Amino acid sequence: MRIFLALFLCVSSVITINAQPPGFPGVDPNVIIVNDFEDGTVGQWSWRAFGRGDRASLEIASRAKGDPVRFGNYALKFNIDFSNADPNQTIPAFISPRDISIPGNYYGATPKRRGMWVYATPGVQGMWFRIATRPNNGSGRGTPSDFTAPGYGWTNGRINWTGWRYVTLDLPPNHELHPDGLRFIVVNGFENYHVNGFIVIDNIRITEQSFQEDLTPPVITSLNVKPRRPGINKVNLSATFHDNHENSSGINYESIRFIVNGHAFKAGDAGFAIDKRTNTVSLSRLKLSNGVHNVTVHVEDNFGHITTKTETFIVNNPRGNTTFVNLVPDIEAQVGNPFAMRIVTNNPKDVKSLEFVIQTNNVGSFCGKDNIVFIHSLSAYEYTFDFNPRNGHLTINLKNDITVDSGWEDLLAVIYMHIFENINLNYNTLRISPVSARVVYADGSSSLISLFDAFEREISATYDFTVLRRIVGAPGEVLVTDLNGNPQAGATVRALNADKTEILAQAVTNADGIALGMNFTETAQAVYIFVEKDGKFSYTRRVRTLEPLLTSAPTNIMSGTNPDPTTMKTITWMVNPVTSQEPAIMKIAKKSEGEQNFQKVFGETKILEYTGASSPGVAKGNAIRLTGLQAGTTYIYRVGDGVNWSPTREFTTTTVTDRFSFSAFGDLQASQWAHMDRFLAAAATIEAMNPLPFFQLNVADIVDTDDRWDYMEFYAHLYNERPIFANIDRVFAFGNHEYMGTPNADNIKFMSGIPTMEIPEHLDPQLVGTGTYAVKYGNMIVVALDWEGREGATATEFMTEQARWMDYIFTKYAHKTWRIVTLHYPIFPNASTAGSQEIYGPIFDKHNVQIVFCGHGHTFERVQVRNGVVTSGTDRRHFEPTIDGGTLHFQLGGMKETNRHGRWVHAQVDGKKMTFTVFDHENNIVPEEGFVLRTK
Repeated sequence: MRIFLALFLCVSSVITINAQPPGFPGVDPNVIIVNDFEDGTVGQWSWRAFGRGDRASLEIASRAKGDPVRFGNYALKFNIDFSNADPNQTIPAFISPRDISIPGNYYGATPKRRGMWVYATPGVQGMWFRIATRPNNGSGRGTPSDFTAPGYGWTNGRINWTGWRYVTLDLPPNHELHPDGLRFIVVNGFENYHVNGFIVIDNIRITEQSFQEDLTPPVITSLNVKPRRPGINKVNLSATFHDNHENSSGINYESIRFIVNGHAFKAGDAGFAIDKRTNTVSLSRLKLSNGVHNVTVHVEDNFGHITTKTETFIVNNPRGNTTFVNLVPDIEAQVGNPFAMRIVTNNPKDVKSLEFVIQTNNVGSFCGKDNIVFIHSLSAYEYTFDFNPRNGHLTINLKNDITVDSGWEDLLAVIYMHIFENINLNYNTLRISPVSARVVYADGSSSLISLFDAFEREISATYDFTVLRRIVGAPGEVLVTDLNGNPQAGATVRALNADKTEILAQAVTNADGIALGMNFTETAQAVYIFVEKDGKFSYTRRVRTLEPLLTSAPTNIMSGTNPDPTTMKTITWMVNPVTSQEPAIMKIAKKSEGEQNFQKVFGETKILEYTGASSPGVAKGNAIRLTGLQAGTTYIYRVGDGVNWSPTREFTTTTVTDRFSFSAFGDLQASQWAHMDRFLAAAATIEAMNPLPFFQLNVADIVDTDDRWDYMEFYAHLYNERPIFANIDRVFAFGNHEYMGTPNADNIKFMSGIPTMEIPEHLDPQLVGTGTYAVKYGNMIVVALDWEGREGATATEFMTEQARWMDYIFTKYAHKTWRIVTLHYPIFPNASTAGSQEIYGPIFDKHNVQIVFCGHGHTFERVQVRNGVVTSGTDRRHFEPTIDGGTLHFQLGGMKETNRHGRWVHAQVDGKKMTFTVFDHENNIVPEEGFVLRTK
């Protein structure tokens, strides 16, 4: 059994029924039609971009133009294209009307339900489909709810169908639409993240929750194909169906169709009959040629639900016509090259005419009759050609002069589809489906035929490229390679404007495979770059030129951490990538010896690209990693490039002691300057401490995404304003938001100054995580776990390898009194990741890990756990931990929250005792939430 989408598209576009008439059972008599779009305009509907490279458009779907429309003649079509969207993000596409009120949804009214018909294409599969509401005349973020279709078994909000489906959700009372309205969302990790397709919406309705409408489609219980009798090419088709469920609206008998090889048979056609008493439909004496055929039976109920059932069958009459006609496609499709589909037959003399329709997706073009090559007998005769780019239908009618010798044994024609030169890697699948086909034979008889099965081809590229330089004000550089990474000389690199209509820059690669001096970097803009050599192409990629950020003066100076901070120190900073010099240099001396004894130390630099559409730019990161320092010693330093220098700063190395302190902070994710106020106040409090804490610890989600400069700027502002705090080591963890926007959280990982991971040979560094490490402070070993960097591995594989690594680290440093872990996702009391309690818990118990700091939920709470059981009771804020209670799992709230979850903590270590002081969102101590933790 097979389902053919193209057949369904064709049939659904020609069937029209009344729009869920309230007079039928299973249809709410008090229904309110909010929008049916029958005025033929988009009206008050609009869409909103999210600013992460997402593109979309709204238009009216028209039945007359071949668009899918559920009822009447018009519907709302939402085109969504995320093929060039910023990677590793959460990206929604919003559509909403100007009038956001929901009719009848006010205090005291009967509870309301919202429903609508939604048509989904393959390109939008997997999108998360939601709606947002808020109290009438209210404000704020709104309440999100998922659409569902329980009658279809669909309840998770993710689009998993093609064609039409009726979806609903129960509305909160006294709510209106949030201005975001309908949300179609992709999230980092979605298989179809770079969606490219469209949604059609029809008949938006408001009904009473108390009225149980017909939300279940009819059932087709059988579909049978039988030969009329042996020795002839005629078949009888029959199907049985019913709508025998609760709240049934009944069968819409006028909707019933048989679709044979794409051709619809309905009431009034010869041989077509419906028995309403037995709910049976039949089609008799249908003449078909020998070969493979497809039949679909199509049944609707009076509510509008559609059910289809498809069968493939073979007609094999030994005395029948043995001529076959097939479409045979190329094995491969390549960017910028013709893709051939051959119409073949075993008997050209027996094919008098052939009419067929196929459907393609938008990855190539048919520019007219020149795209078809005919054999001589066809070229000398008649044919028609029509391509509708709106619905991708190619219609060809060939008339063959069977009296002329074709010169070919099996070929009728070759159809060439020209694959576009500008194909994106994220939208590189050619899809072609049969719609219908009919052949007329030499004896004048005709038959519907199955010309081919739907197929897909991955459109392959021959070359690849890397943009080496795209900084505004500096010439662009592009490296071209083959797919094995070998540089390619003599390749032409082109940069197109945003509409792909004009070449902005063009250059040929040198012997090293690099195209130099390209002027697409003259202004800040998005361009499309592709490569061509000898008629072969690369994929086309959207590349944003980036404005250089900052000045030559070092700024955003921060401390990292190191395995042994008594003798090591890491400092990172940023400068302008164009005007600054290349070396990263630190001048350093003991404070007691003064600046006249400065020694130069050289470090590394890295271009940090912020490619987010809302706040792009490029900076140069610098890092110095010092070794061989003396414990407990104050050093003075300046950083720069040999010409431009920072003011003199100072830091003090730690000592081997069991008396020290540290601070710990929850998620930040600042998206405006005001979000930094709490952190600035906390840093001022810490700068006034004497002695200063050994380190500051976070639980990840410090930046909201790693590809937006403004998010980094907010965070870095903290260290520019609080230079003493900036010289305290940062123990950095990485979570889902760090991993949004750049591969492997590259920007924030560099600027965090984390050390290289200590790992034995029997473990896989990639599975342990490139942001995982361990550091020593006094009588403490601190482990930071990188939760997200596990591309290609399952969560279980990732966690298992991290557990083995922690076992190694805690065994090696078993002499340390305190064993601390910082990570992003909570493990207890409620695991964010399935299996984390079972995999990590035994390691924590085995090594008596006293504290696991975590974040993610922006909640301030703590529990104590031993052997997988919470031992601390139900109070998650005020209990005093016990020495035998197990590991304290401490979720640290949020640093921009201004409620009871807006907290930060300071911990004073005194041998085997650790005293926690809790500060609220106004930077006041909260005595009742502080506690003392002791260990054996």
